[in-house]
Amino acid sequence: MTRMVKRACVVSLVLVLTILSTVAPDDLDKAKPTEIIIIGTLHGSHNTNENYSPDHVKRILLALKLDLILVELPPTIVGGDGKPHETAEKDGRISKDLLKAADDFPEFAATDEAAHDLNVRQVPYDREGRNELYRETKYLERREQVRASLDKWCRQLEKDEPEAIALKNYRMLMDAVIADYHLKMFASPKVINSEAYDRVTCIKHTIFSNLIPMILAPSSRHKDLVEQIRFITDEMAHRDTIMADNIVRIAAQFPGKRLAVTTGAEHRYILRDLLSKKEGIVLKEFWEVLP
Repeated sequence: MTRMVKRACVVSLVLVLTILSTVAPDDLDKAKPTEIIIIGTLHGSHNTNENYSPDHVKRILLALKLDLILVELPPTIVGGDGKPHETAEKDGRISKDLLKAADDFPEFAATDEAAHDLNVRQVPYDREGRNELYRETKYLERREQVRASLDKWCRQLEKDEPEAIALKNYRMLMDAVIADYHLKMFASPKVINSEAYDRVTCIKHTIFSNLIPMILAPSSRHKDLVEQIRFITDEMAHRDTIMADNIVRIAAQFPGKRLAVTTGAEHRYILRDLLSKKEGIVLKEFWEVLP
C-alpha cells in the first residue's frame, strides 16, 4: 500500500470517527430496529404448572431489562399509569368481567409487578372493544357449541364409518389438543416459547380451521357447523392481525429499545410470523437474550 493510500485511509477513518462522535445517543437509537421479545403465557395453567408459574413470568421480564411491556389487554382496561385495573376507563364502572378472575389470568399480576420493579410502563395492544364484541357475537358460547357439535359428529362416525378419513383427521386434531394440554401442564418457559410448541399449536389450528371444514363442507347437514367454524377462525385471524398491527405501531415509538410482548401461547407463532415481515423490528426469544 502506497503512502498516499495509507494517508487517505487514515483521513477517512478520522472523518468517520468525528461524525460518530457528534451523533447523539438518541439519534443512534433511532437508527436501530426495535427489539421485540414475544413471551407466550399459559393463562390459568400457570397456576398448576410448577415449571412455568406466574413467578417465572415475572423473573423472565425482570432479567430482560426491558424498556416497555406490552400486555394482551384491550386499551379500556389499562389505566394511564400502565397498570391493569378493574375500572373501565370509558365509563368508570367496575368491570370485573373484563379482567375476569385473577386465577384465569395470573400473568397480568406478574407483568404488573415486573413493570413496577423495572419502573417501566405497560401498554395494551389487544383489539379495541374485544370483550364487548365477544359478548355481542356470543363468540365464547359459539366456540363451545362447535366443540360439542364436533364431538357429537365424531361419536356418530365411530358408529357408522370407523375407518373414515374424516374420523382419522378428527383424532389427529384431538392428539394435538392433548399434546398441547400436557405441555401447558408441565413444560418449562423455554419449551412453551419454542419452535416445537409453536408447531403443535399450528397443527392444531390448521386441522380445525382448514381440514375439518373441507371434510364437512360437501354435506348440507353440516352447513351451520362449517359456518360456525369459519366464524371462529376468521375472528381469531382478524384479532391476531389487529394485535400485530398495534405492536408495530407501538414499537415504532420506541426505536432501538427492547420490548416484551406477553401473549397467550396460542397466538405466539402467528404473531411471530406476522411481525417477522415488518420493517424496523427484530424478533428475539427470551432465552436468546438472557445472560
